[in-house]
Amino acid sequence: MRAGIVVMVLLLFATLGVIASPPAGPDVIIPDVDIYNDTVGNVAAFVRASTGASTMVNFSRAQMEALPRVDLKMKAIPARELLRYACIASGTHFDINETGMMIVSPFPVMRTKHWKVDIYGNGSTPEKLKEYFQSGGVEFPADSAIFYNRGKRVLTAVNTVENLRRIELIAINPFSKRKFPIIHLNRSVYSIGNPRLQEKLGRFTFGPMVLADMPLRELLKLLHQSSVEQDKHKIGVNFFLYPLPDNGNPKLNLSINRMSMSDLLKHICSATGLELVFDDFAVVLRQPPEPVAAPATKVDLNIKINSRR
Repeated sequence: MRAGIVVMVLLLFATLGVIASPPAGPDVIIPDVDIYNDTVGNVAAFVRASTGASTMVNFSRAQMEALPRVDLKMKAIPARELLRYACIASGTHFDINETGMMIVSPFPVMRTKHWKVDIYGNGSTPEKLKEYFQSGGVEFPADSAIFYNRGKRVLTAVNTVENLRRIELIAINPFSKRKFPIIHLNRSVYSIGNPRLQEKLGRFTFGPMVLADMPLRELLKLLHQSSVEQDKHKIGVNFFLYPLPDNGNPKLNLSINRMSMSDLLKHICSATGLELVFDDFAVVLRQPPEPVAAPATKVDLNIKINSRR
């Protein structure tokens, strides 16, 4: 009798929303991701099944099959970040609407956002603002805009949801106690990169090893696996390589002694012409915004460096 009453009470509480259901949304952490040669539509389905979050793919099945395939091997990644990387890899665009639904779109969706801020230094023209936020990793695709109303102390940006998030992280310094945040255009941009990732790369090592014609994407998978093995929490470091021209995947000949992953990646970027960017949940390799030349297609790295353990 008592057990029956308890069950009825629990059902009533669940109906009324007193007992919270597991969280579902763009920020839910997916503990383990191993996606190989799959479509962005299947990645969206995986995100939905893993987190309960709502997703939408604005492509037909035939259109998805024609898109570049997705390879992602990551740990402890939020749903929104996983699907965003899948969109980048497949040449599509990521968006989140007002209800929190994550959308895979064939074109960038522009949204508008406003912030109360004080801006000082070297004028506040749209050109200066773009230059400032670009130095912090914000991209300004076609149809985007940014401007400042000094009289109302309002910064307005029109951009994709991811770039708006980055602008907000830079503009609204979380450590500031001021009523209105301050942006100094003549100072270095506030870094939004994850310092924990930088610390791990400096602490984790790789090698000694000799590899012949190793594709960069495969090497990054090896680095990820090695970082997981060296991490006491077994999370390691996530890596993501942006699509390169002509579906490029530089091949490297490696002959290295044991060295930090940080040093190894610096050598790789120097040799291939790529740049290293620290995202929130991954270390990203990509072409600089205005590359001088196409990245090298084959690189020989004969590095003899004995780094500290």
